[in-house]
Amino acid sequence: MKNTAITIRSLKDKILSILKLDEAGKIESFLEKQVKMLQKSIITNTKNLEKFVAEIRDNIETLDEQIEDAEQALEDAYAKVTLKDVETNDAMNNFSDIYWDNIDNCQQTIKKLEENKKLYLTTIDSETRNVEEIISNLKQKIEAIS
Repeated sequence: MKNTAITIRSLKDKILSILKLDEAGKIESFLEKQVKMLQKSIITNTKNLEKFVAEIRDNIETLDEQIEDAEQALEDAYAKVTLKDVETNDAMNNFSDIYWDNIDNCQQTIKKLEENKKLYLTTIDSETRNVEEIISNLKQKIEAIS
């Protein structure tokens, strides 16, 4: 009977060893799961950054179109003088404020759009650096436990 118990125990130890379910195997299995989790996190962060950058680039493209339209509106504002607007001195004086207000509004619109574009570009740079730092930390963790 004792011999059978030893044989069963030895067989169990062999199976556990083969399946790597002994203490070292359990630890190794845990670490492998952690590496997979960290690698998945790297992939997720990378994909999220790519999606974020693509959305921001679409917004920048829209802003570029709006800037182009605003620059055309500014050109038109400079040229928007009719004979009726300058027929008399009174007409010129009355039109002058309207003329310059329109030009100032167009310039302010362009300035605001360009500031928004710079903000988007800064956001891309900042978020990219942030995600790259996160990924670097994840890679260091992988390296430390591999």
